[in-house]
Amino acid sequence: MREHVPISKHLIITEKLYNINIDHQKVRKALYKYLALISDDNNFRCYICGYHPVILTFDVTRKVAFKMGKDQCHEEQYDGKVNTKVFWDNVNKCVIEGNPEKYIKPSLHDWAPFIPEISMKSDEVLNTEYLKGNDANDEQEFLECLTEESLEKLLDLADVQNLRSLCQECGIENTSQLSRNRCIEKLINALQNHTKVDNFFVKIWHSSGGLLTASCPHGCVYCLKFLIRPESPRDIGDLLLSLAHPPNIVISDIPHMVAAHVNKREGRNLFNPYCGRVVEASDENIRLAEANALMVSKEWINLRDSKAKSGLNIHGTDIHPLTLVTQRLSLCDRFHEGNTKQKKEFLRKTGQIKELLEINTETAEQVNSFLSKSLSFIDCMSPVHHLLVVKSMLSLRNMEINS
Repeated sequence: MREHVPISKHLIITEKLYNINIDHQKVRKALYKYLALISDDNNFRCYICGYHPVILTFDVTRKVAFKMGKDQCHEEQYDGKVNTKVFWDNVNKCVIEGNPEKYIKPSLHDWAPFIPEISMKSDEVLNTEYLKGNDANDEQEFLECLTEESLEKLLDLADVQNLRSLCQECGIENTSQLSRNRCIEKLINALQNHTKVDNFFVKIWHSSGGLLTASCPHGCVYCLKFLIRPESPRDIGDLLLSLAHPPNIVISDIPHMVAAHVNKREGRNLFNPYCGRVVEASDENIRLAEANALMVSKEWINLRDSKAKSGLNIHGTDIHPLTLVTQRLSLCDRFHEGNTKQKKEFLRKTGQIKELLEINTETAEQVNSFLSKSLSFIDCMSPVHHLLVVKSMLSLRNMEINS
């Protein structure tokens, strides 16, 4: 796993090198059981940032996914809370007992993210994916995070016959005469109904929604969320609100949507002041931002490498134990600063804060690049083995970074 080599290839090389026969299935099962028996929770932290980092970068890689059809996803209404300790214990039990589906099946009501015990608020963590694309859900943020570009990339995965079939579902006429590009163009214009995106995603992608990770500026991964449906600001909100002390600075490629969603969902403006922007959205500040002349200082950011103050009583508050402030910013990583055309959202750049000029905002993208080297085998696994192996790979990566 460390070198992104499938175990079958490694065993074949060993057999040829030593002229022996190896039972591949037995070795593979032994590896899975070993991974299930070891405890690696303590590896999901950075030795510099500690258990409660001040800065976290979030991103989704859709390619790290397990095969799944829509009929495989069990769905029922619940309160959006899952016991993560029970869930991950069940993952390990499935592997140890050799029955991948005995305790765990992909579902929207019993599917938990991974957060190390000392970093989470309680054993009951949030997973509200069942609300994505729900007509009864007045948030209507499910489709908003799918820009025209990302929707086009999704549709481009389908063959022309599949695209014509989807066009017919949207009521588009004369589909048999449409070219591939014309189908994609018409589908993007026709997808005004949020609930259709979920169906289209499953029909085209035939897999889960990907993997959401949260990493510190040094590259260590703190949280994992294996998505069932396509990504949404709701997924980042689930992880943030499950942490004992949410970071003061949240970096993502959709910062305005994350701030709006979390503030509306909590009703207490977690991202404050200015809805997580660097400064107030005044005409003068917007003018400076457009001219790349805006620069402010947030001195409390420099406290991120210090030790947490002892004797503090911050339970039940939004005060972070390192910075001792309640201020929280939702900022954009440097590669996606052009994702929004709203001028007031120009005030979400890390380059506008003096203390963040040298911060690496692409650590989540680097995690995605690391995992992409192993797609040849992790995407072919059952859901349970997929969860276990991806988590173990990131644990090993964190150990290397910390060493």
